[in-house]
Order: sequence, then C-alpha cells, then structure tokens
Amino acid sequence: EFNLYAMAVMDRILDNRRVTIDIPHGKAWFRENSDAPMLLIAGGTGFSYTRSVLLAALEENSQRDITFYWGAREHVYLYDLGELQALAETHPNLKIIPVVEQPDDTWRGRTGTVLSAVLDDFGSLAGKDIYIAGRFEMAKIARERFCQERGADAGRLFGDAFEFI
Repeated sequence: EFNLYAMAVMDRILDNRRVTIDIPHGKAWFRENSDAPMLLIAGGTGFSYTRSVLLAALEENSQRDITFYWGAREHVYLYDLGELQALAETHPNLKIIPVVEQPDDTWRGRTGTVLSAVLDDFGSLAGKDIYIAGRFEMAKIARERFCQERGADAGRLFGDAFEFI
C-alpha cells in the first residue's frame, strides 16, 4: 500500500530539486506543564515524533505515567524496540506496548492494529494527554473513536495530523 501524499511530495522534490522549509508551526509539541498520564501512539514511521516526546517527558518529569504504543505492519519495522524496552526497565512508570498487524510465527506480542490495542486496553481515555503520529487516516479514526467511545478530550489530543483533518 502506497502513501499517495508522501509519493506526491517526493515527486515534487525530485522535479524541483529544492526544498523550502518554514518551521516551527503546528501544535504537536510536548506539553511540559501537564502532569496528566500520557498516552503515546506511533503508527509505523510516526515513531520518531513520539520518541522525541517520550524522551522530553522522561527528562521533564521522570515519574509521570506514560504508556507508549508502537504499531507496525511487521515486527521487523519495530526497529528501535530494544531502546524503548531499555527505557522501560529504568522507568517503572513507562509501559511499552508493541503491536504488529501481520505477525509471523516468531512474534509473541500483541497483534492487530495499534488503535484496536488502545481501545482494548482503556475503558476511558478521559484525563489523558494523547500524542499520536502516523498516517493521517489513523489519526482521524483515533480522534473520532477516542473522543466518542472513550471520553478523550479533543483538546488534549496532539499530533501534526490534527492541523489538517
């Protein structure tokens, strides 16, 4: 499955041979003034964003409850899972939950979609700061279902996708 938006961006870069960057903008930054439990959700390549938020949160308040979900199509795409598990060993308030959509015979972790795992694990998402990164379609579904079905506050959902959807 191809990400048509990403492919269009890459085609334009290749055609123009130039990239103009205008930063920082958006509302997907870490809120250090909150002590609310954090839920970090990374779908595929959304890992880099959620990892940076995680590291900032641990540095700012190492006792804050943090649950980190990382979903990937296959477990080989969970390329930095060892680092996350090492962080969880030194931070008892950090829970790491990898989720694989298409597991092979060697995978012993959670299976399915990352959003299904979150919905299975939480009856309520009220009072949580939720950071999400991945495909915009995933973020849209997350916002709808988390708010409607689990009482999440849309004002406490953070991610670049929410500026566009």
